[in-house]
Amino acid sequence: MLLHGHQILFRNSNGGHAYSWTGKKTFEDQWLRIGMDMTFWIFYSIIGLKVVTALVLDGFTSQKKDRESALKDMNSMCTMCGITKDDFMKWGIDWDTHIHKEHNM
Repeated sequence: MLLHGHQILFRNSNGGHAYSWTGKKTFEDQWLRIGMDMTFWIFYSIIGLKVVTALVLDGFTSQKKDRESALKDMNSMCTMCGITKDDFMKWGIDWDTHIHKEHNM
């Protein structure tokens, strides 16, 4: 009995409603279908485009933040010994000398 109900459900090609679009031949009969299809695809395209654009922009924004953070760290802290550039200035050690001579970077 349950199988019979599924067969009826899947055999109905009208999307579950009782109105059939296939028997209509003139524009007057199909104007509602055309309008509904156009509205669906316009909204579907706009929403889909917005979602994809948001995901792409979000990905690039996070990459930019990560890159800027890494560049800031590389220019303000020795990556080998973890001492900040300000500490080297307090101790009277030249930053470039430390990086190039002591670590050969």
